[in-house]
Amino acid sequence: MKLLATFAIVTALALTGCTQTPTTESQQQQAVLSSNSKISVEMSEFSFSPASIRLPAGESTTVEVINVGSMLHTFTVNDLGIDVRLAAGERETITVTPEQTGSSDSLCTIENHAALGMVGTVIVE
Repeated sequence: MKLLATFAIVTALALTGCTQTPTTESQQQQAVLSSNSKISVEMSEFSFSPASIRLPAGESTTVEVINVGSMLHTFTVNDLGIDVRLAAGERETITVTPEQTGSSDSLCTIENHAALGMVGTVIVE
């Protein structure tokens, strides 16, 4: 009986094609960006969520910036010309098409917010 159950499981796995190559988190994120070119970044006291985002080089990506905090914040990425300033509860959608690969800092330029941890990274691949 146990042998029959094992055979049934092995057969079911073979028929469903369970020979998928594992992917890294970076590959999964890139796949998401290729099929859905929109990313949301939430700002609050004193962080960005997610703290790190990945953008595809040479492709337009829509970035929705949402201030879920209770005070004024910015999402600034000097290397990409991004400077979004939002009051509490506001949101703004921008489109960015980075041409060069590399890593850039994101930060809130309101006094002391970056020093309090409101920093992140934008990686262009």
